[in-house]
Amino acid sequence: MKFSHDKLIGLMAEKRISHKRIAKELGIAPSTFSLKINGITLFTQEEIQIMAEYLNVLDYKLYFFTPKVEKTKPKIAT
Repeated sequence: MKFSHDKLIGLMAEKRISHKRIAKELGIAPSTFSLKINGITLFTQEEIQIMAEYLNVLDYKLYFFTPKVEKTKPKIAT
C-alpha cells in the first residue's frame, strides 16, 4: 500500500521546515528523504517517531498513514 504525505508536506511548509532539515534530523541524505516523502520507499518506525516529535505531530495516521488514492482512467466501451 502506498501512502500520501501531502498533509506532512503541508505541515512542513507551514512550519517553514525544509526537506534538507528533516533529512538531517533523520540522519539520511536529502535524496533519500525525497524518495520517502514521495512514496517511493517507506519511512521506518524510528523515522516516523523522530519526525512526529520534531514537528509536534500527535495524529500519526493523518500525517503518515493516509492511503494514497490512485486515479484510474475510465474504460471505454467498445
